Amino acid sequence: MTEILWEPCGVLALRLLGPVEAVIDGAPADLGHPRQRCVLAVLLANANTLVTVDALIDKVWGQDPPASVRNTLYAHIARLRRALAGTDEIRIGKRSGGYLAEVDPGAVDILRFRKLVASARGLDDDEASKVLSEALSLWRGTPLADISGPWVAETRPALDAEWSAAVLDRNAAELRLGRHAEVLADVRALLVTRPLDERLAAQLMLAAYRTGSPADALECFHDIRLRLAEELGVDPSLELRELHGKILRNDPTLDAPSAAAAVRAPAELPPDVADFTDRQAEVDRLCELLALGKAPVAINGPGGVGKSALAVHVAHRLAGRFPDGQLYVDLQGATAGLEPLAPAEVLDRWLHTLGGDATRVPLGVGEAATRFRSLVAGRRLLIVLDNAATAAQVKPLLPAGCAVLITSRVVLATLAGVTHLDLDVLSQDGAVALLGRLAGADRIEADPDQAAAVARLCGYLPLAVRIAGARLAARRTWTMSMLAERLADQHRRLDELQVADLAVRASFTVGYQDLRADAARLFRLLGLLDGPDVSVRVAAALAGCSPLDAEAVLDRLCDAQLLASPVPGRYRMHDLIRLYARELDDGERYAALARAFRCHLADARQSSLLLHPTSTRRLPGCPGLVSTVDTKEQAIDWVDTERANLVAAVSQLGAGPDAKLAVQLTAALFRPFDIRGHWQELSFTHDVAMATAQRIGDRAGEAQTKEDLGYVHGHSGRFDEAISLTREAIEIWREIGDETGEASCLDILGHSYAQLERFDEAVECLLRALEISRSSGHRRGEARVLNTLGLVYQRLGKLAEAIECHTESLELDRELGNHYGEGVAFANLGWAHSRGGHYAEAIDYHQRSLDIARAVGDRYVEAEQLWGLGQAQHALGSASATAHWHQSIAILRDIGALTTAEAVALAEEKVPGTPEVIRRFT
Repeated sequence: MTEILWEPCGVLALRLLGPVEAVIDGAPADLGHPRQRCVLAVLLANANTLVTVDALIDKVWGQDPPASVRNTLYAHIARLRRALAGTDEIRIGKRSGGYLAEVDPGAVDILRFRKLVASARGLDDDEASKVLSEALSLWRGTPLADISGPWVAETRPALDAEWSAAVLDRNAAELRLGRHAEVLADVRALLVTRPLDERLAAQLMLAAYRTGSPADALECFHDIRLRLAEELGVDPSLELRELHGKILRNDPTLDAPSAAAAVRAPAELPPDVADFTDRQAEVDRLCELLALGKAPVAINGPGGVGKSALAVHVAHRLAGRFPDGQLYVDLQGATAGLEPLAPAEVLDRWLHTLGGDATRVPLGVGEAATRFRSLVAGRRLLIVLDNAATAAQVKPLLPAGCAVLITSRVVLATLAGVTHLDLDVLSQDGAVALLGRLAGADRIEADPDQAAAVARLCGYLPLAVRIAGARLAARRTWTMSMLAERLADQHRRLDELQVADLAVRASFTVGYQDLRADAARLFRLLGLLDGPDVSVRVAAALAGCSPLDAEAVLDRLCDAQLLASPVPGRYRMHDLIRLYARELDDGERYAALARAFRCHLADARQSSLLLHPTSTRRLPGCPGLVSTVDTKEQAIDWVDTERANLVAAVSQLGAGPDAKLAVQLTAALFRPFDIRGHWQELSFTHDVAMATAQRIGDRAGEAQTKEDLGYVHGHSGRFDEAISLTREAIEIWREIGDETGEASCLDILGHSYAQLERFDEAVECLLRALEISRSSGHRRGEARVLNTLGLVYQRLGKLAEAIECHTESLELDRELGNHYGEGVAFANLGWAHSRGGHYAEAIDYHQRSLDIARAVGDRYVEAEQLWGLGQAQHALGSASATAHWHQSIAILRDIGALTTAEAVALAEEKVPGTPEVIRRFT
């Protein structure tokens, strides 16, 4: 192809031929409202040329601009400069009397269009057609579509005329090349919107005649003659009348030129996916990358995620930009039972398709690749390499200058210059929409909740959703709930997700069968875990290997698209892939899970010690295991990151042979979950642990779990349940002679009685707990009970006694080095002073407690102290109260202590009432 001087920029695209847009590194810039975009459009249409301020105002605002128009223009320019600050390829410069956009003309679509059209005039028909097709591909609809104004009103028709002229010139070149059928379809559609265009009518007549439809040609002449007479009162031009006469007498000069015998452009794309759904962002990104034609683009993703459907859909969307054709091949890298195609076989096929001499096709792949590159040089081809197996398979099939789209399960990392796009599953809405297109929208509308359940049980995987939709379409009597019920059985789900030649299981088999032994083993073991993701540390424990070895294998599983790594160091397995992995269980199940869950136990124990080093809790030991959690910050990060995996681990352990480990892990998790406000998780794990302890006869474990559940229920306002469980725990502690456990339970029991205003019973329990703690020398327990007793005295209005208790607790905690306990004592002293009207002192104590809560990561105590600060500040008339209340509300919502509706309602109150969860502990 003749060299085009202006190439499109790699990082910047400025578009006027459609909505006004600026795209920087593939991302659209925010150009503001229409008038501001109009300012940019005027500057771009006159790129590198000064536009005076007066001219800008006239073009954008017209003859009657507002008085402040110059200030408004300056503001628009400033905002546009900020919007385009992400690239140095454009600069809006200020010159004497005006502005100019300094930019490479190749970055502005209208300027590039004009350059291409001009360059086509000196080329032969074949080259001219290609260049004009490239120019026309820059149009995305009505030019300047989203702006208006006097300049737009006069510019848009002129641009339309330029487009029309380019189309007609391209058609003329195509007709001279003998491509009549292609031209006929395009011209017929255009003539509907331009019924008075005589040149267009002439092209339709000639194309129809040369494709064997002279009657259509004559009918076209008849139609335009009538329209010209009725609407303009004129006859057709002399040229059109002469063409009409030649058609009537079958003039041989109208015969197609010999070039018509040339090799037809290949059109090998499979049919577009009729029910293609969602993926708009990915489609736009791929179109952007392929339109540049600079480098191959590879779509990576697991089996069944829709890579091929996306590639074919995008290829059809772009086909018009590649007039020399589209080549497609399924490289068979994802089909069970089929060997991947050899590059030589693909090249042999393509050389025949493109008109290469069949008798001279070389045997060697290198020689064949050389001939292929020579044959396609200068052609505008789109090549789709579907289901690639390896980089070595693809490399010989990559010619320079052609747009290439690759799909592969594996990341073809060794292919130089390839842009990779990782494809994930559909969104919930996209999956439900696809289900509706297959099974019928009426069935979605009839039961939207169950439709969402089906999509979720399919893991939003397009292949699985497609199979589910096909099964529903074939069984009109099935309801969504019936299919959802069938899919809910994990042991049968993969059996349900197969229809005809489509099967989710077969799709996964392709990736698994190519794994090396160590990767296949870890894949099977990872499938045993119920949690949403896994760390390198836990994966190493699961496999019984070093973290370095585990990480290397995990990365290979990611390359095979059997795992994903959404964040560094963490790995996720799709739900359906997990079910497939479990079908391959080879007998290591319980030993591997025990190793992984003991790793969790070591980290839970260490986190508990770090977050509350002077806690009264007795933690289970972990002989032989060393935790990697070394600081409070790491402990906070660990519990927040792993909490869903920890809940799943307790659940799995409770149902397995290592049930005692479920009780131990739950006990170790109590303090980290409590401090971080993960109370739902706390409640669930303890319910599992209590049932497990009862089943295996672990009396101490049962007592500890019931004690903890008593605390949890009291925290949640279920005081009757709290009292019942705590009493049961006391009986067990007494039965096994554990006074420390008894005292701890009496402390919880006293708190619950106080919440029910059974103050005599509360004080009796707490004094007995205090007596046990002092007689046994358990000073940490003594400090804890003193704090609870002080709160009861506050409720009774005995503020002096309360302050004495909290002060004594504070002194004990200081002696013990219990920083956390100091924070609790400070908090309670704050509430006592606030109740006594000493608000300045209350603020001081609440602030001290807040600092400690933030240091140890206790989110509930943080929220409580923010509330206390707000109350005391409000009493003193400080405007800071509202900010502290709102911070407290946000935290309580985050940890689940308030619903979103409750949080919103509280935040809207000028002086909000104290949330119930704070009332219970103050």
